[in-house]
Amino acid sequence: MLIFSPSLYKNRRATQGEAYEPTTYEHWANTISHAVGVIGIVPSVLVFYHMTSIAHRELQFYLMIIYGLFTTLLFSSSTCYHACELKYRQKREQPKLRYYLHICDRAAIYLFIAASYTPWLTLRHCGYPGLNLKWMIWMFALMGILYQYNFHENLSTSLALFEKATKIGASCHTYAVYSSLLGPDPNNPVPDVSRVEL
Repeated sequence: MLIFSPSLYKNRRATQGEAYEPTTYEHWANTISHAVGVIGIVPSVLVFYHMTSIAHRELQFYLMIIYGLFTTLLFSSSTCYHACELKYRQKREQPKLRYYLHICDRAAIYLFIAASYTPWLTLRHCGYPGLNLKWMIWMFALMGILYQYNFHENLSTSLALFEKATKIGASCHTYAVYSSLLGPDPNNPVPDVSRVEL
C-alpha cells in the first residue's frame, strides 16, 4: 500500500443506516485536534471568569455564565467522546458509552450555537424579531438534540465538517463577545437598574 493512498487515511463512505468507520489515522487526528480543545478548556474558563468579572450589569454577568458554560461543555464533550473512540472503537468495547458520548458531543454543538447567539440577541437592540429569534434558536437546538437521539449517524459526513467549523468559530466568537458586548454600552437597550434615579 502506498503512503499516499487515500484508503490509508479514509475508509469507504458509510451506507444508509451504517456508521462511518474511521481509520486509525483519523482516530489519532480527531483525538489530537480535540486534545488541543482540552488545553483550550483551561484558558477558556479563565477568559470567562474574566468576562464575568468585568460585566457591568447583572444581565451581562448571567449571559457570560451561559455562554461560558456551553463553550466549556462543547470542548469537554468532544474531547471525552474522541478519547473514548480512540481507546475502545478498535476493540469494539463499550458500544453504549461511545454511542451516548457521541450524541452528547452533537448536543453540545447545538447548545453552543444557541448560547452563542443569546448574548447578541439580548444585549443589542433587536426588538421583537431579535427576541423571537433568540427563543427560536433555542428551540432549534432542542429539536437538533431530539433529531440526533432518534436519527443518529444518518448524516455523519456533513455533521463532521460542521463540528470542525463550530470549534474554530468558537474561539473567534469568544473574542467578538468580549470586545463588543461587555462593559458600558450606550446602544444597549436594557437600562442599568443600579443607577435608576428616584
